[in-house]
Amino acid sequence: MHHQVIELNSLGRLLSFDPQTGQVQVLLESLYMPNGIALSPEEDFLLFAETSIGRIMRYWLTGAHAGTKEVVMDNMIGYPDNIRLSDYGTFLVGITTPRFRKFMPPFLDLIAPYPAVKRFLAKVIPLSWYNLLLPRYALVLELGADGNILRTHHDPEGRLTWSISDVFQHRGRMYLGNTELPFLPVLNSWEHS
Repeated sequence: MHHQVIELNSLGRLLSFDPQTGQVQVLLESLYMPNGIALSPEEDFLLFAETSIGRIMRYWLTGAHAGTKEVVMDNMIGYPDNIRLSDYGTFLVGITTPRFRKFMPPFLDLIAPYPAVKRFLAKVIPLSWYNLLLPRYALVLELGADGNILRTHHDPEGRLTWSISDVFQHRGRMYLGNTELPFLPVLNSWEHS
C-alpha cells in the first residue's frame, strides 16, 4: 500500500459485486489508491478517498446523477484514509498525515513531479523508514452529506495518537485506528451539537 502512495499511480478501481449472479462490474477506473468506501444513510451515493492525492470523491448510485462521480474535497490538508458513517449520519474521515507545514511541503508533494525518483525510492528504501518522515499529528474530519466539514478533532503533538487510519463511532465513543500502533486509542466523548 505504501508503494501505491509513493509511486502515485492511478491503477485503482471501484467495483460492484452482485452476490446473486456472482458478476463483478467496473464502476470507475484510473483512481489514485481508492480507499475507505462509505455508503450514505439513504444509500444513494458512496464516498471514497483517493488517499495518495488527498481527495474525497462521491459516486452516485441512484437518482439523476446515478453512475457519475464528483469531487467532494480536493487538495486536502492531509491524506484521507478510511471513511465511516457516524452515529449521527455524518461521515468520519481519518487523516493519516497532514500535507501542509510551515516551512517545507510534505515529502510526497516534493517528489510528485518526478516519476523516476518515486519509482526508485519505492524500490530501494524500506517502508519502515517512511514512518520516520511522518509528523506525530492526529486529525479527524466530520463531513456532512454535502461534503462540507462540520467539525474537526486535532491532536497536534500526537499525545493520544497520530496517523489516523480509521475512525469508528459507537455509543458516543470514538475509536481511532492506526496501522502502526499496538493499541486502540478511544475518545470517551466527542460532543455532538
